[in-house]
Amino acid sequence: SQENNIMSITHFSGPVVVGSDSFFTPTAAKTLTAKDNGLTFKITTTGYTYALPAPFAGAFYRFVMSTALATDFVINGGNSLMYGSVDINSARVEWAASSVITIQDDKETIGDWYELKSDGTNWYVSGSAKTAAAAAAS
Repeated sequence: SQENNIMSITHFSGPVVVGSDSFFTPTAAKTLTAKDNGLTFKITTTGYTYALPAPFAGAFYRFVMSTALATDFVINGGNSLMYGSVDINSARVEWAASSVITIQDDKETIGDWYELKSDGTNWYVSGSAKTAAAAAAS
């Protein structure tokens, strides 16, 4: 029948980008929003402070060290609490009721990473760092 020969048509309201559009390289301090949800932040030579938004269900941010830092990089949760554990130098470091993560400028290694996810109430941290004291929670 003729209806079996009709192809589907898909309309896009904007450009379609495949691949690297989920990476963002910081160039200044930033307050994250829901629009940034799902991004991987490629941290370069200058440390900035990134402020997390209030927790919302399904929130996800990833931070990856891509070069040595000249200054500390800070992830600030404000009044929101962070829980979880990070593998630092092959040891699990537990973070409970923390609100700030500081990635130390003289301890990071390219490839270290940190993820923050939220259930709408709290932030949950996971990650991996090669060098002892690469990150601290407070």
